[in-house]
Amino acid sequence: MKNIGLILFCLIISFNLLAQKDCHYTITPTNPYFDGSGVAAGSTICIEAGNYNYLHLKNLKGTAANPITIVNDGKVVINTDHYFGIKVAGCQHVKIIAESISGSYGIVVSRVANGAGLSIDELSTDIEVAGLEISNTKIGGIYAKTEPDCTLTSIRENFTMYNLIIRDCYLHDIADEGMYIGSSKYTGQEITCNGNTTTVLPHVIEGVQVYNNIVERTGWDGIQVSSATKNCRIYNNIIRRDSQSETTWQMSGILIGGGSTCDCYNNRIYDGKGDGIDVLGKGISHIYNNLIVRAGKSYDPSNTTNYKHGIYVGPSPDGSIANYYILHNTIISPKSDGIYYNNSNTNVNLLANNLIVAPGTTYINYNTSMTQVQLRTNYFANNSSSVNFVNSNQDNYSLSGNSPAVNYGTNLHLNNVNFDIVGCPRPYNNAYDAGAYQYNPDWNSISEFELGNLFVYPQPTADFVKIKGNFAPQSLYECVITNALGQTIMTFTAHFETGTEELTIDTKNFISGYYILKMSNRENFISTKLIIQ
Repeated sequence: MKNIGLILFCLIISFNLLAQKDCHYTITPTNPYFDGSGVAAGSTICIEAGNYNYLHLKNLKGTAANPITIVNDGKVVINTDHYFGIKVAGCQHVKIIAESISGSYGIVVSRVANGAGLSIDELSTDIEVAGLEISNTKIGGIYAKTEPDCTLTSIRENFTMYNLIIRDCYLHDIADEGMYIGSSKYTGQEITCNGNTTTVLPHVIEGVQVYNNIVERTGWDGIQVSSATKNCRIYNNIIRRDSQSETTWQMSGILIGGGSTCDCYNNRIYDGKGDGIDVLGKGISHIYNNLIVRAGKSYDPSNTTNYKHGIYVGPSPDGSIANYYILHNTIISPKSDGIYYNNSNTNVNLLANNLIVAPGTTYINYNTSMTQVQLRTNYFANNSSSVNFVNSNQDNYSLSGNSPAVNYGTNLHLNNVNFDIVGCPRPYNNAYDAGAYQYNPDWNSISEFELGNLFVYPQPTADFVKIKGNFAPQSLYECVITNALGQTIMTFTAHFETGTEELTIDTKNFISGYYILKMSNRENFISTKLIIQ
């Protein structure tokens, strides 16, 4: 019988590509300490499969043009009573790229009885980490900073950390912060040397990217970034159930701490006990396209000592002037205010095109004058049903065509946000919607999609994803799916007889993260993002 749908041939390519790599050095379970003194820039170091007590990487010196790359040769599991799972000490221009094995994370820190899962310290700089799973730690999941000591080598005037990238990691069941990046003591901390106590300034970080991570069930903040003074971006992360220990001053999904100037966008934060996003930085920062659902989940808003908000903006610890653009966020049922702006040392701030539903207290609360904070076309609703989301019962807060938030927003000109939380372009027909999602009638109720000619749904997904598109009849496409590391994990051929068929891809064996689907023939090339949970 002739197949009038798609003829789909799929070939799963193993994630383990190390047989094709040139491993210049190998780390083994019996010798987990690796001193890289003398290792040439551009070298590849392979971690042999097995069970490890810890990994200690020291004195690796790559260059910007030729970084040292560390990969796993099979499944690496670290279960330890030590003070760290992985330590990166005194390293420069190093990439730790964990390659997936049989659909699961290739480097797994499963337990650290007395410390952090990963520590990047001892003057390490220009470090990239990708694809790690870290859980069950005594303190934080990932620490990235060098504490000042009596050598004074890491104080601000002597050391700057550059270009820290943490991406595509899965952190869960962490005792303290999921990520603790940069010093939270930007204004100074005391050290005692030879019996004398003095105050020193910890180093700053220039260049931070934290993206595509999943952080679940942390005792303290989900992601904390402090002392990040330049080129800081926190985006495309999923955070669930932060602040479970209910520790005062350690309660937020994302914390932009003292000294930081960061853009924070396209994050999803669900069911935390703290604020969704805390902003205590300085300079000009943009907070946009974030979805924050049920922030401060366990708190009673009548208890004035336990206010928890969707977005909280507080004063910079050093008194610096801060200017914030809080735009196009969707905030659902925070225990207290939707947005609380509590910084009087500021001059120009724009809170616009946000969508806030059912706050415990006030939609937007601020203690500054109207000349300091401009409010523009924020949409407020008492309940989700009146907004006409696609399916709020399943936490799908994309907009239906008849939502009153559609076309409610305004053009923000120089501060315009030209895409939404899933990559859909703004505006549609010169109209801006309130909230993190932009409605486009061409896709109707499809809630998650990427730019291009494709309809991709549901997104995020776990077991399958469907692809629809308007293709030419009798067209044949070569299709490739790559993971976030650029590795090919699936190839297939799609034949569209009528041009309107629907393609279903089984994703049950995919590791959580971001993927790229590329479809090409002689006339056309299409690329779209897939989000697998």
